[in-house]
Amino acid sequence: MLNEKQKGKNIAGEINGDLKLNYKLNFNQGIGVFNLGQAITPYLDKYCTEKIDYDETLDLMYATYFFSEPYLDVFTDQSGIITSIRAEKYCYYNDENIIGMSTKELLSFFKQYPFSKERIYVSRENKDQVQLLFEFETIGIQAWTYRRRLKTIFCSYLLDDLV
Repeated sequence: MLNEKQKGKNIAGEINGDLKLNYKLNFNQGIGVFNLGQAITPYLDKYCTEKIDYDETLDLMYATYFFSEPYLDVFTDQSGIITSIRAEKYCYYNDENIIGMSTKELLSFFKQYPFSKERIYVSRENKDQVQLLFEFETIGIQAWTYRRRLKTIFCSYLLDDLV
């Protein structure tokens, strides 16, 4: 029989395993259970906590769905098909959480240089920031960094296909 300390370790191990599964990054495919090109509908009752709908007056031509478990934001086209997924807390690639990784580590980890990089002004949580955006076109990844650390990752179709 396991004592309380051992139980805690087993539970933590299971949680870590679930985290890696729920936030696994698959280039040009998706993150966790969410896959690009699939309908959002099956996930709404189980996971969705909030939705921001289309608004043509704001030039918002996609819907955004916020999920609390897993903690991801999912964007769809007007027919409800997943076009992009955003991770800001966890995103596992090769069993490592890449959120918080240094820019240098990230570039080495992906084993490629970005197609482009650009400084973007962002207002987050009442703070103005200049983030550096790295676009990895062939793998459908946008990596947003702040102070040389990965803050946000987007997984999308090949970026050429979105323009």
